[in-house]
Amino acid sequence: MLFIFCLIATIIFIVLAFICDRNDYDIPTLISAAGAFATGVATVIMVIFLLITYIECPKTEARWQECYTSLNTRIENHIYYPWDRGDLIEEVQKWNEDFAAQERSHNDFWVGIFNPESIEGLDKIDLMRIE
Repeated sequence: MLFIFCLIATIIFIVLAFICDRNDYDIPTLISAAGAFATGVATVIMVIFLLITYIECPKTEARWQECYTSLNTRIENHIYYPWDRGDLIEEVQKWNEDFAAQERSHNDFWVGIFNPESIEGLDKIDLMRIE
């Protein structure tokens, strides 16, 4: 929503700058042009950020999937030593925290567009499965 807001503000400022320029208003033209420039720069920065984010999305999805598969395999096949159980619990807790944060930021109304759905098909890992 933040991206859409900046884009609409840029268009409004550009239209106001043209209207004020035709009527020879100096101060409103200057303010509208400055607003158009500021929101235009913000919009361009957001577009660049979006491009980088969505280009790297497959790599991010692969990283999330690999971590999820690795943790689940270790838990299901009991691939850890009894003294290593605490470290595994910490890794799973970190996974659950990161997963919840990613899910929350993706569903955020204002900045959700900047966080693509890279955790689709994944879920939190139940700590009770660790024996």
